Amino acid sequence: MWYFGHTVPINVPHLEARLAQTGHLPADTHLTIGDIRDRFRRRVADIDLDMAKQDVLPFVRDPFAMEVWSREFFESLAEKIVTTGAAGQ
Repeated sequence: MWYFGHTVPINVPHLEARLAQTGHLPADTHLTIGDIRDRFRRRVADIDLDMAKQDVLPFVRDPFAMEVWSREFFESLAEKIVTTGAAGQ
């Protein structure tokens, strides 16, 4: 959430390298911002939000802030993703 709130751009070449290193992306594949947003949306669709809340609750200063957490809330964040160094914006 901090990254979205501070509009921290994703370093696409670094992300590609890490995904290739872990076998989640073929080494010669380049991601567009659309690819990154689609991957984010797929992860949001798969996450157990109740479990995620329980996992992070010990680290949150204001638990009330987590009340906005919903699938729709996280899906809306996809459009706020910004990148740097992307091959195909």
